Amino acid sequence: MKKLLCTLLSIVVLVSCMTAHVLAANETEASTSVQYTVESGYTVSIPATLSLNNTGYMDIYASNVSLDQNKKLYVKIDKSKTSFTYDQFYLMNGSNYIPCDLKVGSPLNDEKIPYYDTDYVVAIFETGYTEPTQYGRLYITPSNGAYEAGTYSGTIYFEIYSGYSA
Repeated sequence: MKKLLCTLLSIVVLVSCMTAHVLAANETEASTSVQYTVESGYTVSIPATLSLNNTGYMDIYASNVSLDQNKKLYVKIDKSKTSFTYDQFYLMNGSNYIPCDLKVGSPLNDEKIPYYDTDYVVAIFETGYTEPTQYGRLYITPSNGAYEAGTYSGTIYFEIYSGYSA
């Protein structure tokens, strides 16, 4: 009895695994609807650290940028989290500080715009681009002056979001 049930079950499994082909008599054409969905997404590359002794700027890049139609990817300074006073960024060493000017530009030219004139946006990307279509370089310039020796540091926070272009 067990052998019979096992054989019947094997036949049922074997038959259910076979692909059924439907043939229509006298049909001369057919169609198949094909779909593929591309999800919205992106990867933004922002340097984790920057030594102003080596270079006075950072470049921002993106990869795998796939956005909805008419949307752009924005990288913006988060002014609420970054150390700002009177539109200057500050590097701190205990109670000592060095004010820094921030400007936005592009790796493609020498233009430098005060970051607040760009509404704090430092890079704009469009679908398919790995380099910014606008801006993309953040210049950080410590003010000249006599400062106490030591290592001064600060953190710039960014917001990254997609939105409709103007």
